[in-house]
Amino acid sequence: MVRFGIGIVLSIVLAAIGLLVAGSVAGSLLLVVVSIGVAALGGLLLLAAVLMWRREIFAAPQALGTAQEQWASQVPAAVHAAGLAEMAMPSGRSAWLGSDSAAADSRGTQRRAAEAALADKKAALADKKAAAAGKKAADKEAAHATEVAARAGKDAARAGKDAARAGKDAARAGKDAARADKDASRAGACPPGLLRSLTLLAG
Repeated sequence: MVRFGIGIVLSIVLAAIGLLVAGSVAGSLLLVVVSIGVAALGGLLLLAAVLMWRREIFAAPQALGTAQEQWASQVPAAVHAAGLAEMAMPSGRSAWLGSDSAAADSRGTQRRAAEAALADKKAALADKKAAAAGKKAADKEAAHATEVAARAGKDAARAGKDAARAGKDAARAGKDAARADKDASRAGACPPGLLRSLTLLAG
């Protein structure tokens, strides 16, 4: 509050100085009179502020020293009381603190065990997925190999059939050649006149 009042008074004084300078520059007697009146108002406000807050203004250093002395006298007493309270702490409280820390350790152990179990489950699931993928790939390869083998067997059977057909054709051709040889030998054994007679008779 004291600083606020002093700020108001200083603002009024600065305004009066500004009016005085403006009146001097402009050569206006009215502005000079107004600046004097404003300065007088600022002086009255300053006097009123001093009278109103005289205790805070003049008794502040003494009060501050008294407060520091009181604080300095209270601090050792508080520290001493805290030491006595700590020395007089019951054993039940320390036991409670120990049980609390043990419970915290137990919770930490359980959490770590749960995390380890979760990691094991994830690893097992990953192994199952890998095994399934390997089995699927092996089945695909086996099926492909079987298909290739079946195709090769079909090709071999077809080649065997073609070879058998060729053998049959060759055997037929051999029979035809043997028949032709027989006919030729028979024709060579008959006399020409008899062959001609047989031909005429056949015609």
